[in-house]
Amino acid sequence: MSALSMEQYRRLERLAREFSDRHLRALKARPEFHPRLAVDALCFAPCPGRPGWLVGAWLTPCDLSLALVRESAEACDTGTAGPQVLELPRGEFELEPEIMAGDILWRCLLLNDLGDVDDMGEACRLAQRLMDKVMTAPE
Repeated sequence: MSALSMEQYRRLERLAREFSDRHLRALKARPEFHPRLAVDALCFAPCPGRPGWLVGAWLTPCDLSLALVRESAEACDTGTAGPQVLELPRGEFELEPEIMAGDILWRCLLLNDLGDVDDMGEACRLAQRLMDKVMTAPE
């Protein structure tokens, strides 16, 4: 897979900041809130079979999701944002949209208990394993 451009990395960082600004208060109120974790876009890469899309892991202090975004914000049509069904080697995933400042993030919750994760480094390794798993066909 090809590397992302600096603009794509900046856009993912902006989406993570906006998501955190919008949801952190609610996340802190949840019993599974992990104070050593933060919102982050991890392991994003071009989505196989979907030109113009990026797929990766979306971390919050409470959960880890599979996430999908357009390669550029300009490609997003927030007026027609609906659920997306993503077919990957491990199966089919239904992702729900969230509109943020003219951009769209689609997510499918995969893990809602990160209590055993010690820190962001471990969360990053977990996200890598998650992406390896969903991108690999079952034997």
